[in-house]
Amino acid sequence: MKHKLLILYCWFIRTVLYFFPDIPIIMKFRGWLYSFVLKQCGRNFQVVHNVIINTPQCFVIGDNVRVGLFVRLNGGQYSECYIKDDVIIGQGTMISASNHEFNGKNYRDKKVTTKYITIINQGSWIGANCSITANSIVPAYSIIGANSCVTRRMENIEGALYGGVPAK
Repeated sequence: MKHKLLILYCWFIRTVLYFFPDIPIIMKFRGWLYSFVLKQCGRNFQVVHNVIINTPQCFVIGDNVRVGLFVRLNGGQYSECYIKDDVIIGQGTMISASNHEFNGKNYRDKKVTTKYITIINQGSWIGANCSITANSIVPAYSIIGANSCVTRRMENIEGALYGGVPAK
């Protein structure tokens, strides 16, 4: 029941503030409203008008994080997703902290696995239309190129540029 109330609260924020302009003061206000249902939230969390946050209780957001247009943050009920300080998430990005498992015949009949940790480290920039899957780690000060898919824990090289499907 609590999970459904949190989704309803996020929907309420998105609906009520949808037609307000995406200027810093309004984006900070949206972030402040979301901070009440996130697991943890730092200062200056900026969210544009059409971001969808599912399972907000699994997200830990750092300071000075900006989330762009059409971003979807999907957490798992028992997962954790850390977005550290000074991260920019480009438009159309999908971040997921849960995954499906294969049961021998198909992926449909098996329950969704949600015991993953996804980390986007400090100072990273996630380009437009990226996908970041469960159990992935993006190193600090890295850039994930547009239309890339991060499917694993990246090499711990700070300031690197990753791109492609899967990102390398």
